[in-house]
Amino acid sequence: MPLRAAAATCLTMAGIGCVATSAAAQELAAGPGSDLVARACSNCHSIDNVLQVRKTRADWDTTVHLMVNYGMQMSDGDMKIAIDYLSSYYGFQARPPSK
Repeated sequence: MPLRAAAATCLTMAGIGCVATSAAAQELAAGPGSDLVARACSNCHSIDNVLQVRKTRADWDTTVHLMVNYGMQMSDGDMKIAIDYLSSYYGFQARPPSK
């Protein structure tokens, strides 16, 4: 059972199953921080995990901090660059309330 829980946590953290796209083995959108994100994230999982989700800035911040807690090596400055990049290029903007 602990193995299943660990696997479920890894899948949840990686964003598997959330807003899936047909992006298989694609590259990140070019922009400031894309190389940093590609290097840092692909050390542990496919970059497709990033391509398949959209998150708010707060959610990307949480995800990046969790990945650091799991052992990703990233300075505070690089974390800010990664969060800026992810929220700009893979962000989720909530729709305004309907009237």
